[in-house]
Amino acid sequence: MKIALVSQEYPPETAKGGIATQTYLRAHGLTSLGHQVWVISQSTDGEARSYKDGEVNVYRIPLIDHLLPVYNEAARWLTYSVDVAVTLHRINREVGFDLAVFPEWGGEGYIHLLNQTQWNHIPSIVHIHGPMVMFGDTMNWPDKDSDFYRVGCQMEGTSLRLADAVTASNGCSRKWCAEHYGLDEEAIPVLYSGIDTRLFAPLRSEEHTSELQSLRHL
Repeated sequence: MKIALVSQEYPPETAKGGIATQTYLRAHGLTSLGHQVWVISQSTDGEARSYKDGEVNVYRIPLIDHLLPVYNEAARWLTYSVDVAVTLHRINREVGFDLAVFPEWGGEGYIHLLNQTQWNHIPSIVHIHGPMVMFGDTMNWPDKDSDFYRVGCQMEGTSLRLADAVTASNGCSRKWCAEHYGLDEEAIPVLYSGIDTRLFAPLRSEEHTSELQSLRHL
C-alpha cells in the first residue's frame, strides 16, 4: 500500500509530542512490512524540502508566514491545514495514495477532508490522540470562550465526521469525542501504543522488593 502519514512534528527536527513519536514508529513499522510511506510534516527553516528517512519519504512544509503573518493559533491551524491539503494533493497526483492518516489534534486534515468528492477521494483515517474538547472541559485550556477553542473543536469534529474511519490511542479520548462530536464509540477501535519489551519490562516481585529496600537506605 501507498500510505500518507500527516503529522506536524516528526523526528528529529520536530519531536516535542507523542504524535511525532507515534508517527515515526508507525512510518518505519509500515515500511518494514513492505508498504510505501510518505510523511507530511512541518519545516523548521521556512523551506519546502523532501528527503528519505531510511525507507520513509518525508515532505517538509514551510509555514505561511512568509506570505501572511499569522498571529493566533486558530489562524495557524486553518492555514496549515490548507498547506497540508495542497501538499497531499500534489504528491497524490504523482503516486496515488491508498490511504491517508491524520491526527485529530491540529485539524491537519480539515481542508483536505472538506474538499474531497467521490472523484478525488483518498480513503482517510483520523486518529484520536487527545482532543481539544477534552482539554477545554477538564483543564480549562484553551478558554472555552476563545476563538481558538471554537475553531479548533469545529475542525476536530468535522474531520472526525468526514473521515472514512476513526481510531483512538485510548478509551478516554475516544469517549470524549464520541460524546461531544456525535460519534459511535463502539465503532472506534483503540490502538494502544506499543512498548519495546527489550527496554521496558515489569520487575519480578523479588526484584521489586530489593529495589525498594535499596531506596530506603539512600
